[in-house]
Amino acid sequence: MGIQNALEYIINKNTGIIHHVKNEIEFKLPFPMHMYFTFRNELVDVNEGVKIRGNYSGLGYSYDSANSALISAVGETLERYCSCYLDRETLIKSSFNSLVEKNIPVLDPLSITQPLNEPYKGTNPINKEIDRDTVFNWVQANDEIHKRNIAVPANTIYFDVDEEVLLPHIRDSISTGLATGSTRLQAVENAALECIERDAIVITWLNQLSVPLIDQKTIPDESVQYYLKIAHEKGFEVSFFDITTDIKIPTYLVLVRNLYNNYPYIQVGAKAHYDPLTALKGALMETLAGLNLLANPNQEIAEIVDIKNTTNIKSIKDHMLYYASGNDKDAFDFLISSSTKPFNNHSEINDFEELKDKLKDMGLNLYSYDLTTEDISSLGLHVYRVLMPELAFLEITIPMLRCNRLVDAPKNMGYTPAKAFNKNPHPFP
Repeated sequence: MGIQNALEYIINKNTGIIHHVKNEIEFKLPFPMHMYFTFRNELVDVNEGVKIRGNYSGLGYSYDSANSALISAVGETLERYCSCYLDRETLIKSSFNSLVEKNIPVLDPLSITQPLNEPYKGTNPINKEIDRDTVFNWVQANDEIHKRNIAVPANTIYFDVDEEVLLPHIRDSISTGLATGSTRLQAVENAALECIERDAIVITWLNQLSVPLIDQKTIPDESVQYYLKIAHEKGFEVSFFDITTDIKIPTYLVLVRNLYNNYPYIQVGAKAHYDPLTALKGALMETLAGLNLLANPNQEIAEIVDIKNTTNIKSIKDHMLYYASGNDKDAFDFLISSSTKPFNNHSEINDFEELKDKLKDMGLNLYSYDLTTEDISSLGLHVYRVLMPELAFLEITIPMLRCNRLVDAPKNMGYTPAKAFNKNPHPFP
C-alpha cells in the first residue's frame, strides 16, 4: 500500500498508531523548509496485556515537499514503534558456544563492535565482561550476503523493550539501522545505508581524518545554493566534507558554524546514499533541520547549561547540545584544515546487489531482521533492523573502540590511522 496510502489508518487519535501530527512552528525558522512532527498513541499489546514501550515522536523535513516531510516523520515513528514490540516466542536463550554445539549458525558476540573493557573497567555502564559462554537472548536474522538464517543477540535488534530481554548489554541500544519502507528491499537498503553513514562518521571523527572539503561552487543544485545564500545572510558558515570510506558508498558530512559566535554555535549532519548529490543534500537538510530546532526561543536554557560537562552527555541529543552550546569549538579544527576538491557526482556502488558484493569482498556482514508488526504488515509496509556487526558504531557514552575498522579503513583509504583516538565526544544527533 505504501505510507502515503496508509496515512488515514496510521494517523487517528482514537484508533491510529499516531495520535496527531504537527507542522505549525511557533517561531520563524531560520532556514525555510517543511517540517512535520508526529506523536504516537499509547498502545497495548493485547496478547501480553502490557503497554508497548517507547512512546516516541517522529520528525520529518523537506526542502520542497510537505508530503515528503510528513511521510518521513511517519516512517520514523513506525520504525520505533515496531522495534519496541517484542514477540517473546522468537527468543532463544543460550550462549554462543551452546548454539555452535547444536550446529546453529550464530554471530560471535565478540565480533560485534563494542567498548573495550579494560580502559573503562568499573566505569562502563554498558557491558560486563562478555565471552562466548555468556548467555543472551537471540533471534533468527537473515544473512543478506550468504543467504541463510543466523542467530544474533536480541539486544542488537530491539530498541526499547523490557530490560531483562536486553541484558547483558553489548553496546548502546539506539536507532541506527532501523528503517521503514514500502517494500522489504527499500527498508533493508535504507537501514544499511544508515549503518554505513554512521561507520563513516565514527571513523572520521575518532581518527581526526583530514577528509576532502567540497568546493561549494561546484555543487550543481539550486536548493543547495539557495540554502548557502540564506546561511551566508544569517551569519552561518557551511562546509561540506566527503567522508566516503573504503565501502565506496558516497557519504557526506556537513558542518555549520555560527560566525556571530553565539548559540547555536555549531551543528553537523551526515548522509550516505548511492547517489552523491542525494547524500550531500541529505546531510545538509539534516544539519539545517537541527539548526531550526535549536533556534527555538522556547527551549529551556537549563537544558543547554547542564550539558557543558561531558559527563552529562547521556543521550544522542546531548551530543548535539554540547557543541551547540559552544563547548570545544576547536574540536573541528582537523576538518577545517582540509584541502578542497570539486564535487564528484560519480559512485562506484549503485544498488543493493553491488553493495552486497562489495561487502562480501571486504569480509563484512549484513544481517536483517523483520520487525514488522501485524498491524503495519496489513498496511503493506515493512520495518527492518539491519545489523552490520563489524562496522564502527556511533555511541551515546563510551566510544566503541573494539572495532578493527577504526584502523583498517583509514589504511585502505590511504590515511595514517591515529596513534591515539579523538577524546572529544562526537557531535552527531
